[in-house]
Amino acid sequence: MRARRGTALRSSGDPESLQAGRETQLVDALMQAYAAEYSIDPATVRAAAEYCARAMVTSDRWVKDGCDGSSPALAQEEEDLRRSYIALRAAVGPVSKS
Repeated sequence: MRARRGTALRSSGDPESLQAGRETQLVDALMQAYAAEYSIDPATVRAAAEYCARAMVTSDRWVKDGCDGSSPALAQEEEDLRRSYIALRAAVGPVSKS
């Protein structure tokens, strides 16, 4: 998988290709982190990682654009974080209280 990510980053110098490569790396990193934290297969948390990464990218873009409090990006980020949490809970299952 590492070779594929590196290829994606080197294959094109245009910003959209670079951004897509970074987002792929972010999703992969989130999947690995969730999998390690919850001792589950990384593939089971892909949806949660994708929504979380999308929220992170939206947040970065919102900051870059000047942090407008009325920006629709805030609602999009909130929705993506909500969906990420729902997907993560579904992947992890019930949490026991110790």
